[in-house]
Amino acid sequence: MIPAYNASAFIQDAVSSVLSQTHADLEVLVIDDGSTDDTATRAAGDPCVRVIRTSQQGNYYARNRGLNEARGDYVAFLDADDLWTEDKLRLQIAALKARPGAGICFTDHFLFRGRRPKPLYVDPTNTCPEPEREGRRFLERLFRTNFTITSSVLMTREAVDAVGLFDTAFQNAMDYDYWLRTVCRFEAVYLPDRCVLKREHEENISRNKVNTHLAVQYLLCKLLAEGPLTPRYDRSLEPVIAAHLRRLDYDLGLEYLVREDYAEALNRLTAAAGHKDSFRRIALLAARLRSGRLVRAIRDYRQGRRMTRFRRFEEI
Repeated sequence: MIPAYNASAFIQDAVSSVLSQTHADLEVLVIDDGSTDDTATRAAGDPCVRVIRTSQQGNYYARNRGLNEARGDYVAFLDADDLWTEDKLRLQIAALKARPGAGICFTDHFLFRGRRPKPLYVDPTNTCPEPEREGRRFLERLFRTNFTITSSVLMTREAVDAVGLFDTAFQNAMDYDYWLRTVCRFEAVYLPDRCVLKREHEENISRNKVNTHLAVQYLLCKLLAEGPLTPRYDRSLEPVIAAHLRRLDYDLGLEYLVREDYAEALNRLTAAAGHKDSFRRIALLAARLRSGRLVRAIRDYRQGRRMTRFRRFEEI
């Protein structure tokens, strides 16, 4: 399933990466979410591809339309600007068949920038280390941080029917909500194979970090309010969720700080007491003093940390 809005620059590459799969039995759904360009025309052309045009309602409405239209035994998700490696579906379906009771499979991924997938990069901080790929430890890690990407996910039809539709309260992070709701009910499989090439560009919806952090706070608070949903999700996860909420307040405080929204930065950084306290105190000082110089130093430090985090695959 590929939701797309004004994705004419990328949609053909995305569809081609699906049609190139070594798993042959395919139904490719492109949900054109009210595009004003030629996304629908560029996506069509192969008998396996079904383009469904809708009025523009947003990313998760488009995903829900795709869930209702999908007819296969498995449902996979692909963002219109990302690519799959040719063995992705074959590896994931085999992994789920080998694990009775599992309902969802994630993979690792590469990053690339611009039009061509070269060079490839990896983010060592945004993955799942081997000791945490199984059972309860995987569940706890996913509640601590969203290290997954939507384009890596394959689910069984049984899991999709049990979990239902995406929450549409926000236009960011509701995929994370869906994965959490799934792993509360079904075992998960994580493959370390890098089966997705995730494209980074300025139009990525995840670039709006404030909205993303607010959406994750919403969905975690929703889970806390609902209480235990299944035997896989019990009260022992609540401290993990509480720590994640403190980190989100910290991240939001820094985002508001670099936007020079000092009052909101102060509120969020105060609420994050205990998380990265040394740097948090520096950020609190910048918010209290309304110091543009200190804020610029914090912003430059964070941008530098992010750029040095990615490593070229050839260098690993």
